[in-house]
Amino acid sequence: MGLLEDWENAPYTTVSQMPQTGTATYRGVAMYGEGEVLSSAEMQANFANDSISGRLHNFQAQNGTPISGEVAIRNGVITGAEYSATLAGQLSAAGERASVSGTAYGDFSGRQAEIVDGSISAQVETSYGTEYVSGEMILKR
Repeated sequence: MGLLEDWENAPYTTVSQMPQTGTATYRGVAMYGEGEVLSSAEMQANFANDSISGRLHNFQAQNGTPISGEVAIRNGVITGAEYSATLAGQLSAAGERASVSGTAYGDFSGRQAEIVDGSISAQVETSYGTEYVSGEMILKR
């Protein structure tokens, strides 16, 4: 099955199913707006200290415009079977630089927290002003 099908078929992880020790690395994709921009997503969960971090990278615009840079997922906290984190980074496209800040939050899915999904809410500052962007991401171990 593909990542989307795995996520759709996985039950939400209950608090009692959450790992209490160890770490896990998740990889997947993120989509912004109505699919105008896609990126790769990576997250590392440390279940022993209830933290999560990662990055959004390899951005690609649907219209073919190259986008360089990355956005860090940091200060993440796992609470029960959910997480929240902050976003910060720099992107560049068509000669325009952008500062990105925001939040990501979501849930673990699967009987052993095999999948992470999340919502992204970001503020993008450019020389043209501020734009607010939302997105979704799905990642799997």
